Amino acid sequence: MMTAAEFLDRFVKAVKATTGTSGDLLAKWQGMETRNELLEAMAMRGFTEEKLREVQEKTNHSDDDILDVMMDIAYAVEPVTREMRAAKARKSAMDGECRAFREVILENYVNGGVWTLTEERYSNLLKARYSTLPDAFRALGFSNPQEAGEFYASIQREIYAA
Repeated sequence: MMTAAEFLDRFVKAVKATTGTSGDLLAKWQGMETRNELLEAMAMRGFTEEKLREVQEKTNHSDDDILDVMMDIAYAVEPVTREMRAAKARKSAMDGECRAFREVILENYVNGGVWTLTEERYSNLLKARYSTLPDAFRALGFSNPQEAGEFYASIQREIYAA
């Protein structure tokens, strides 16, 4: 049986081995693809989504993104709550339906964390709100799927802006 201190020491070593510096961690976290690669690397070191959620709970970081848990524990960087991250992302200029849909994305993020920021979840949110992807693209003013993807990526960059 591992003590809490040993568990956290193992966590810190996994974060640092996977990311390098706090700046590297933040840079990797901002992109969906590189974030997924980082999460896969953490899983290979024994820190699956379940274990990362356990670290969140045991360290009283339930309202923080797992990024902030890593930054706080491994690099002593003050954590930011998901609500604070969402509030910062809301400040970017956006009008009409895009702004309303961004709010849906941000509320999902505040309630569920990084685990809600997947392509599958994005597609499901689009379909739930607009019925079909073509209807969603029309309502949001996207002429192609790449524009829709860039919109989603921009929201995530705003969430994780330094």
